[in-house]
Amino acid sequence: AEVNVGICSDICIPANARFELALDFAGASRASAFRINIASAEVPIAPPADLAAFGAIRVGADGQSLQIERFGISDTIAASVIVDTGPNGWLFGPPQIGPDSSLLTVPIRYGGDAVELLGTRATLTFQTVDGPYEISSEILPFS
Repeated sequence: AEVNVGICSDICIPANARFELALDFAGASRASAFRINIASAEVPIAPPADLAAFGAIRVGADGQSLQIERFGISDTIAASVIVDTGPNGWLFGPPQIGPDSSLLTVPIRYGGDAVELLGTRATLTFQTVDGPYEISSEILPFS
């Protein structure tokens, strides 16, 4: 596997990593099975029905951010949100909790004006004490 990521704060610095795992198809590997089980437990899944963490995802009034409704989740969970809009190349900054604690603002670091995202889907991945979850929702206009 080869991974190319951007690590961002004030500026983005590209980072690359390459991983290899030799596969032995002759027999099962207990060590590999253990690692696969551990990794599988960290794959985000749909949240349970009783966890209404986030609501609508909207274009921010400034056109340079997304605003996400949040419902009674801790600031720690809200701060763990990662936004992904698919293979279109958009890059988002860390979520910001503003004076209106029911909204989470996610700045756009690279990609264009947020209005270009109207009608597309965004996936929110977030970490809880029970593990990682993800939800997907259409990006709506500012209201």
